Amino acid sequence: MIQGDWRRGLGVFAVLLILAAGCRSKSSTTVGDGKDAKAAADAEQAPQGPTTFPGKWALVVTQQMPDPSGQPTFRDLHLMLFEIKESAEGTTGEVLASLEGAPKFAIKSVKIDGDQCTMGLTANENTVEYQGTLKGGFVRGTMLVEGGGGVAPAMLQSTTQTAYDPKAWDPAPITAGAEPLVKAFGDKNQPYATLGMAAELRGNPLSLEAFGSVFGRLGSLPTADDKSLKMIAAEFLDSASLWGPRMTDQVRATVILNTAASRKYPRVAQEWLNDLGKNDATKKYPMSEAGLKTYSEAFDSARDQVAVDIALEDLKSDDAEVAKKAYETLESKLVLQRYNPEMLHALALYAKGHELPEKATEYWADIVALPLLEGLWIRSQQGKPPGDGSPREQLLKIWEDKHGNVDGFDKFLVDTYNRRMNELAEAARKAAPEKVATEAGRPVLLELFTGGTCPPCIAGDVALDLVSHDYAAQKVIALRYHQHIPGPDPLANQDSEDRFGYYEGAGTPLMLMDGRVPAPGIGGMLQHVNQAYGTLRKSVDDRLKTASDVQLKVSAALENGEIAVEASATGWPEDKAKRLRLRMALVENEVEYLAPNGIRTHEHLVRAMLGGAKGTAVKSGQLSTSAKLSLADLKQSLSEYLVQFEKNRGVEFPIKPLALTGLSVVAWVQNDEDREILSTVIVPVTGSEVAGKPANVTPDAPASATAPVNADK
Repeated sequence: MIQGDWRRGLGVFAVLLILAAGCRSKSSTTVGDGKDAKAAADAEQAPQGPTTFPGKWALVVTQQMPDPSGQPTFRDLHLMLFEIKESAEGTTGEVLASLEGAPKFAIKSVKIDGDQCTMGLTANENTVEYQGTLKGGFVRGTMLVEGGGGVAPAMLQSTTQTAYDPKAWDPAPITAGAEPLVKAFGDKNQPYATLGMAAELRGNPLSLEAFGSVFGRLGSLPTADDKSLKMIAAEFLDSASLWGPRMTDQVRATVILNTAASRKYPRVAQEWLNDLGKNDATKKYPMSEAGLKTYSEAFDSARDQVAVDIALEDLKSDDAEVAKKAYETLESKLVLQRYNPEMLHALALYAKGHELPEKATEYWADIVALPLLEGLWIRSQQGKPPGDGSPREQLLKIWEDKHGNVDGFDKFLVDTYNRRMNELAEAARKAAPEKVATEAGRPVLLELFTGGTCPPCIAGDVALDLVSHDYAAQKVIALRYHQHIPGPDPLANQDSEDRFGYYEGAGTPLMLMDGRVPAPGIGGMLQHVNQAYGTLRKSVDDRLKTASDVQLKVSAALENGEIAVEASATGWPEDKAKRLRLRMALVENEVEYLAPNGIRTHEHLVRAMLGGAKGTAVKSGQLSTSAKLSLADLKQSLSEYLVQFEKNRGVEFPIKPLALTGLSVVAWVQNDEDREILSTVIVPVTGSEVAGKPANVTPDAPASATAPVNADK
């Protein structure tokens, strides 16, 4: 009888296609008949079975799934039943049946070499290779999806079944050893209880799960010294070796990379990294050339991190030469970790202690001035004994010692912020591909939903600024809608919330390009700006190659404190008229406000949706609209919105930036059926009463530190 509804887990399994990236695969294999974990734990103790490959087999992996009560457990999934045949023409394989809900398998090739079996498979649209060794009546091995991110343990188990009959046998029994392993995961002494199960289940795929869990959380091993860590790693590798060289390669990489990432054992990680490629007799389970190639980039990154961690330790050495060398190492590595507050603080302390006040000022100013670095440093100190003062306190003391007061300190931080952000922009642009020609391209509208308290919004905010200044203004137009995510934001408003709801937004940052083309990979901190910018630039360049017949004509003027806007669209597809909407946003071109996440300047901020967030529909064959808005009324409504928010949430905004100067109007035509935006235009709000930064709306706008040239070249 099938134990519980195991099919609930197959959706996840099918998406993963047997493999999970990295070593801690959710997919694994069963051993024996699933009744006696210890008896089936070792190859030498395995039950008797076939000694040759011809015959009927089941391909079995282990997957984390619910038990009959819905609690987590592990199940052995018999993914396919197949038969291996030998004839004068050679060895072939035939699939007899595939498990319902799992990928549909086909066998393309079978190669038998003694006790070794290699099969070429297809699973739905994917190509899979299986390699395994027959020993003790069953086959342990690994599956590798072509182009996938890792290997997964898988077993071939002898069977008499030729079809899936749930009344006769269970194709997804609970894995032997699952109950005690799950119990160990929840034990108050979890890491050591898990290690005990990892050793007991040797030969069972759950042993790899247990070891992987420990190395995934090395910080929970407070009493493990370097020697103990090496012993645990050796046991993990020994367990992996039962599943073949591909699994050994993957586990070795997992051990090294997780140890480096834990930052607790940098010298052990360095030793292991130095041992890579040394295949002499003293190195058990050496990594293959293929493995070294697969993980080369990850190992290089680990070497950099380990070098930093060792240097941070040596910087505190009583040996002046050792400390000096560590300082030089950290300075050289700062190029790779420019926004690492721990490194900056350590360098500043050393510089201060060696009478280098200018260098100390530079390092501490970066922590205090740049987005979120000070907060990250403060968070890293939680639970540690008090030190000699925070970066801000240290920086203020140096400033007062030099100037006699704190005058000019805030301006110094702003200047530091602008200088570093300009450097970041320059580096991002150098790394990005050359822009595409856009003379015949369509305009692109980028809508960013962000928040001043949102740490991962930093990369998206900066990337949007860079991209919006890379092109002629009428080619790429940007809008920012601030949200109260994860915390209150004085730049938010009701129309921005309504627009977020229109897209059914679930979190920030969220970037939409022309309404329905998402721009993935734009979240992160300062160190992720290059990636976010490169991703966004590519998406924009691709979109600019498309054409649009829709034309927009918009005018906006301020007179006697009232903005009058008129907009009309032509060339729109008449067959889509029922779902077309003309929408307009009043935008403040630049708002200076030091947000909690450290962003100081907020461009293209949406202050209101003129005519409402729903927009204007086609009427009498025309797609046009007009609106009038009093600036005083708008400021009053925005203020009332914030006051009401403060009252409802029990918060208080220290600052409510409501200057409403330097305004523009962005208008666009959108198809509400699929949310695609067909055309967009931006125009400045003209009128002598509008002060502040002008809109970035002309192809020949002057160059600036953050925008080299606002024109196509």
